[in-house]
Amino acid sequence: MAQTAPDFGKATKLLRQKQGISQTELRKLTGLEASYISRLENGKFEPTVKTIIKLAKAFKISVTQFVDYAENHHSYK
Repeated sequence: MAQTAPDFGKATKLLRQKQGISQTELRKLTGLEASYISRLENGKFEPTVKTIIKLAKAFKISVTQFVDYAENHHSYK
């Protein structure tokens, strides 16, 4: 069975919404441009490893948890 690629855009949007963080707040937490966050969440491109680390820190989860979330779309408590 082929494994699907992690969907970091969907994971970013779901985690952001679950944690009650606006795109503006996420921009402040990560230093990423608002347009970048929007395009990422809309599946326009994939983040770099550096960006994945920034996002995981902003969501207060490990990089491993973020990757797992992106692969499986399940939630962490």
